[in-house]
Amino acid sequence: MNWYKFNIPEFYEKTGNLSVHQELTYRKLIDLYYLNESPLPNDMEELVDAMDMGDEDTTLSVLLEFFVLSKEDDCWHDEAIDRDLMNRKHQVSINRKIGQKGGRPKSTKS
Repeated sequence: MNWYKFNIPEFYEKTGNLSVHQELTYRKLIDLYYLNESPLPNDMEELVDAMDMGDEDTTLSVLLEFFVLSKEDDCWHDEAIDRDLMNRKHQVSINRKIGQKGGRPKSTKS
């Protein structure tokens, strides 16, 4: 995914207690989640390398505060991001079906 809606006030409300380094780590983790369109792997080294910054301690502290480690797939989840990705995949499917039928009907306005 190349873009996503970003609620700036909500982000600053959630991150008001974080250091600048923790805040950037959180933002980069969100970006990785959307970029890969999947939950974050439970591999600190991989995450730190993918963010091209930070350290494992900061990354873990941010993960523990904002994400939930799933026992089912051993990945870090964010319920709101999962819901957003599911909604977007559903919309892509609908758009694909409409496109296969020739696209949206032309407007009949004069």
